[in-house]
Order: sequence, then structure tokens, then C-alpha cells
Amino acid sequence: TDFDDPQWKVLELIHSSGVICLPYDEAIMAQQDRIQQEIAGQNPLVSERLELSVLYKEYAEDDNIYQEKIKDLRTKYPYIRKTRPDSNCFCRAFGFSHWEALLDDHKELQRLKAVSAKSKEDLVSQGFTEFTIKDFHNKFMDLIEQVEKQTSVPGLLGSFNDQSTSDYLRLLTSGYLQRESKFFEHFIEGGWTEVEPMCKESDHIHSIALAQALSIPIRGRLACCVLPPTPCQALDMYREFFVLV
Repeated sequence: TDFDDPQWKVLELIHSSGVICLPYDEAIMAQQDRIQQEIAGQNPLVSERLELSVLYKEYAEDDNIYQEKIKDLRTKYPYIRKTRPDSNCFCRAFGFSHWEALLDDHKELQRLKAVSAKSKEDLVSQGFTEFTIKDFHNKFMDLIEQVEKQTSVPGLLGSFNDQSTSDYLRLLTSGYLQRESKFFEHFIEGGWTEVEPMCKESDHIHSIALAQALSIPIRGRLACCVLPPTPCQALDMYREFFVLV
């Protein structure tokens, strides 16, 4: 048994906090809620721009794998913006990073606006309920119009610190996965119900689907504990999403 697994840590916290008096499942859910509230209180949805070197302090000095990853990242990116680790972090990082770039790319902005305007019709044609997705789509289009009006970076940051700003990206992800189901169905555990809920963690497949749905090339860095033959071969394998600037 891997006692470093998050579920065991939850059970350990449950026992130490006395929540174990609740039924087993309720105890786990109660502790998870407490952890989420603590995370929300300590982390903005998208942070201010930070020196990438702040990551050194988050990993043990003798953890050579991670220290080498950070060292490599610093050769390519001077800054990061951290996103709240609430399972919506990929969509939020993806959205903010691209929208910030749109401030200086009018041609791409117009392309994305056209694709996004049509996307609601595409989802409805697939069986999504228009009434259900209308508000999400409107907020998404409002964000594009905000960039079109040349909002400031602080203004954009304020918008992405609204929990609902990036929600439509999940619907786009689900829609693309369903349209291309013959390819993706073997990679989705639990089906589409594991994609659309706002607190379900995004994985590589979701990243690929969203990038293809909007025709936006991305480079993701995901922090994880996979140990390759050499540290250098781990540089593209991370588990926490950052906005690299």
C-alpha cells in the first residue's frame, strides 16, 4: 500500500481531526471539503506574475529530479503565474495564457472569436441543451470582447479570478471528445461524466481535446513523480499546471 497516496493522507487527517465519527464516505467528503476550503483561502485562481525561481522553495533541495526540472524551465521561461490546484487548473492556465497573448494578436483574436461563436451551435447539434450552455457561452464570448476592447492585463487577471470564467472550456473539451469518440473512447475512464463536472481533474487527453477543439497549439508542463532513466528525460512530465510567461 502506498501510504503517500492522497486518500491515505485524507484518512489520516480524518482520524486526527475526529471526523471519523461520521460514516466513512461522508467523513472523506467532509475532509476533502475542508482541504478545498483551505486551498481556496491560500491561493488565488490565477496569481500575479512570479519569478520562476519561487518553485525551488516548493521542493526539497535534495530532490534532484524536481530541481533539474525547474533549472531547465528557467532557461526557457523567466516568470510563471500559479493557478489554484482545484482540478480546474488546466483550463484556467490554458485560458489565461492564450487570452493574454491575444492582447497583442488581433488576427488570432478574430479567428478565435469566429470559432467560439459557432461552437455553441456545434454543441447543441451534438445534443447539449441550449438552455444549459447558453450562459457559459455568453460569458466566454464576453471575455473575448473584453480582449477585443484592449483590456489591461490586470483587468484580464481579474476576470480569470472569477470561478466561472473558464467553465465553458470544459464543455468544449467534452464536445470534442464526443465528436471524436472513436479515437478517444479507449482513453476516457468513466466516460464523458468525468469530463464536464467542474472539479474533475484534467488529464493529457483533455488537454489534447481542448487544444484541437480551438485549434490552438499548446506546450504543457505537468509535475509528476514518474522517475525516468535520467532527470533530463523528465523535463516534460509535470503534475501541476502553471502559466509560463
